[in-house]
Amino acid sequence: RIVSLCTPDKNGQKADVVLGLKSIDDYLTATGVYHGAIVGRVIGRIAKGTFELDGKTLSLAINNGANHQHGGLKGFHNQVWNVKTVTDSSIVLSYCSIDGEMGYPGTLNVEATYQLTSNNELILKFLATTDKTTIVNLTNHAFFNLAGEGNGTILDHILTIPSNYFCAVNPDKIKTGELLKVSGTPFDFSKGKS
Repeated sequence: RIVSLCTPDKNGQKADVVLGLKSIDDYLTATGVYHGAIVGRVIGRIAKGTFELDGKTLSLAINNGANHQHGGLKGFHNQVWNVKTVTDSSIVLSYCSIDGEMGYPGTLNVEATYQLTSNNELILKFLATTDKTTIVNLTNHAFFNLAGEGNGTILDHILTIPSNYFCAVNPDKIKTGELLKVSGTPFDFSKGKS
């Protein structure tokens, strides 16, 4: 989990820009279980916990009403990752998700590299390999406030996303598979907006 990230603002004033809890016990008892964690094997919701792959319907663990969310109750956010390498500016974590874990096919070996750059950037890279056809879609679920944790709202932050499309979801936040153009929608952050 990313629990804290101290970085300077444009005036050189440092602040912790990640919303984090104070202790491991707080994480273990939190109602919001994804704070700062790697989530997967698949982020988001999968309707009724089923999907088709190679002509077969596969079933996943249900943990969000009637749906599967963020890899299930024992998804990547609830696993202990191994430390593979550490330098002054990076850490590489690894996890082996065995064939059938939470219902997913194939053994999936994952590496997550966190790197801090001299430009005050945090870069996160994932590498996943598998021994069977499977699905995978990983992310980190950190919450950021660039003014510093507990320092007001993020509504005045300016966000830029260089993307031309977004994936549509239904009212239950299930991806429909339809890719829609961001142009003319509230999801158009190509020029940056709050």
